Amino acid sequence: MVNELPLYITEVCWSYFPLLGSAITQPGWRDLMVSVAGALAGACGGALGAGWISKKSGAREQLLKEAREVNAALVLAMETTNMALSMKKHHIQDLVETYQTQLSVVKDMPASLVQEAGLTCDLRQLLKVSPPISELTDIVLRRLSATAASIACVIRLEEAINHLNFALSKRNELIEALKTDALPQGATRTHIFFGIPYGNGMRNEEYAHLIESISLYTNDVIFFGSTLCESLMEHGNLLISKLRKSSRFRVIPTIAEVDFSSAQDLMPDAKDYESWSSGIRVRESDQSSHWWRRSQ
Repeated sequence: MVNELPLYITEVCWSYFPLLGSAITQPGWRDLMVSVAGALAGACGGALGAGWISKKSGAREQLLKEAREVNAALVLAMETTNMALSMKKHHIQDLVETYQTQLSVVKDMPASLVQEAGLTCDLRQLLKVSPPISELTDIVLRRLSATAASIACVIRLEEAINHLNFALSKRNELIEALKTDALPQGATRTHIFFGIPYGNGMRNEEYAHLIESISLYTNDVIFFGSTLCESLMEHGNLLISKLRKSSRFRVIPTIAEVDFSSAQDLMPDAKDYESWSSGIRVRESDQSSHWWRRSQ
């Protein structure tokens, strides 16, 4: 709109020129010229004022729209993180801790005595997860003027979900093989489950690696999901701050608050992600390439 103002003003000016020729030959043409000049000044001022109001109104609408998108992304990120927290609480944590305890027992035990130790094999299958990651990624990458932290988080979050589902799928396949005794020659269920040598020194540690992967990627989903929530809240509150400055008398929306403090015992250790956090964390206020600024 602002770029069209010079053309609009020029058209307004030229529209009055046909009046000049006839006005000069008429009595009282000076009074007419004063009226024409006043009308021209009013038209130019009105055009400039309308352009400024339109520009400011458009910027407000863009800020409002993005604030709503931030809230939508926050809900999706929160649901994704809660899904991983619930899965860890009800399935993964016990699965991993029990298996690690069993491995510590097996490690110091002669292979010939392991099967007699009465260690049980947990053959429960776990369903793959299906959080709304596609919708969340679409909002963060395509509809928000998101920070580097938000973009990096959603990319790593999607990656962690894919890896987690792959590990869960492979474990389910191995569990099915253990249930049906579809095992290598000379190997028993105990050999495969605990990675004990069998035959001529053969060893299969696939199950142990899958348990480790499931634990790792579950923590990744929790960490990157919760970190994404923090980044989105920071970004959303900055938008609201800008809205308050540009529309003092209008009703301003609020950004959703996400709090995982009640699940603190399930949160992964932040020290495990220090190298990532120190490399990607960027303050919102340091960024100056937002799309609403570029449009001005």
